Amino acid sequence: MEENILTQPKGTVINLGGKDYELPPFNLNTMVELEDQFNCSIENIKEAMESRRAGTIKKLLIVFLCPHYPELTPEKIGELVTLTNLAEVSTKVAQAIGG
Repeated sequence: MEENILTQPKGTVINLGGKDYELPPFNLNTMVELEDQFNCSIENIKEAMESRRAGTIKKLLIVFLCPHYPELTPEKIGELVTLTNLAEVSTKVAQAIGG
């Protein structure tokens, strides 16, 4: 039986440094990785997102992007997010986690 790609959840597209990246759909694997990175539950991570702390945004981007884009290192992600695009990036990350 073929899977209908039209019914697969879509990721959230984010532009960093003039290039589009897809934040993959939020799934159980992502939840486990985030809980490990933050050492807390998913509910607490969503609460942390409300504070819009730079470190929180960076960790979330690392979990979402690094496994799918090997050219993106944690350091590179930090360079691509600036004060100019921080609000837009945090909004996109919140959308990706359903916030």
